[in-house]
Amino acid sequence: EPGNIFAVVELSKLYEHKIHDFKYAIDTINNALGCLRNSTHGEHEALVHRLNRLKRRNNSIHNK
Repeated sequence: EPGNIFAVVELSKLYEHKIHDFKYAIDTINNALGCLRNSTHGEHEALVHRLNRLKRRNNSIHNK
C-alpha cells in the first residue's frame, strides 16, 4: 500500500546497514515494487533507485 512505502524502505535500510543482509534488502524492495498499485511516480522511482543502489553495493562486496 502507498502508506507503507516508508516502512518498506526503512526495513530495507535495517537489513542493509544493521544486519548486512543485502539479498533480503533487495528482496524487500522487489516485493514492494511488485505490490505497488496506487503509488506516485516519485515513490516508484525512489524504490527503483534504492534497488539499483543495493544491487551495485551487493555486487561490489561480492566481487572483491
